[in-house]
Amino acid sequence: MKSTFTLEAAIKKAAFTAIFLPAIFGLVMPEIASADSTVSGQTGLNFKISPNKNAELVAKTQQQQLTYAELISQESVKDTIYKEILASNLEAYLIKNKSPLYVYSKEIIELPQWQRGLAISEVESNMGVRCADNNCSGIGVHPKHPSWRRYATKLDWFKDMTALLEKPIYKERYKTCATMKGVYVYPGSARWVYGCEKVSNELLTLTADSQTQATAKHLAMINGSNTANIATAELELANLK
Repeated sequence: MKSTFTLEAAIKKAAFTAIFLPAIFGLVMPEIASADSTVSGQTGLNFKISPNKNAELVAKTQQQQLTYAELISQESVKDTIYKEILASNLEAYLIKNKSPLYVYSKEIIELPQWQRGLAISEVESNMGVRCADNNCSGIGVHPKHPSWRRYATKLDWFKDMTALLEKPIYKERYKTCATMKGVYVYPGSARWVYGCEKVSNELLTLTADSQTQATAKHLAMINGSNTANIATAELELANLK
């Protein structure tokens, strides 16, 4: 399943939370209501909104409505920007390297140690080009071995691969391409280590660059929003009311 994070969705969610929830909770608070014990000569309760309390509620709600800049400054929006940029950069990288895994870019970046997982797949299958049973990193020795693992899709394999790298033996002890030689791959070779480290370093750089790009874009959205962007945001907020 494709990831559904979008910048527009993050802003709308933040706007809904900031604008509507305070009003909803305010309307149901008992202290803003007064009781009239006589209605048409009968004894009973007739709840009415106190004018003073109603004015206070409106003022409080208006104070809690966020501006466009405040909306986009929230961490959820910042994280969304980062994920969008990272997924796009990874997709471009995989396409450049002729890897069929590019179709899973959004899902891949959500998984732990995805950089090392892709690096290993480079030396095992040219990042998903040469895979038996959608197993693109040799999990289980070889296809005729009883431990060989078969997968319905390459994404299923990659999820299994990153889960394997999260196990203590690879997360805490053999946590680099060099130390995995003779353990994950036996006997291994200098060429295997070189290829794994090369792609791993490229992907770590890609990740860092994506973070820098996301930070710059986020700051630009907050500090340098032009009139068109503000008008669009105000229209979106108005549609939520």
